Amino acid sequence: MKQRNPQLKIRLEPSVKEWLAAKAQAEDRSQTWLLNQLAKEAMQRDQEKSA
Repeated sequence: MKQRNPQLKIRLEPSVKEWLAAKAQAEDRSQTWLLNQLAKEAMQRDQEKSA
């Protein structure tokens, strides 16, 4: 199955990458899923402030 979501290449500080990997593993999720969730939560908070 071909992915249709756009890709974004980012550079993370080593400590952030380590935290991300550990958090994703602890929650039995992928790092991509976790980053998407964190971004969605930040987007929601930002939209609530603007409303």
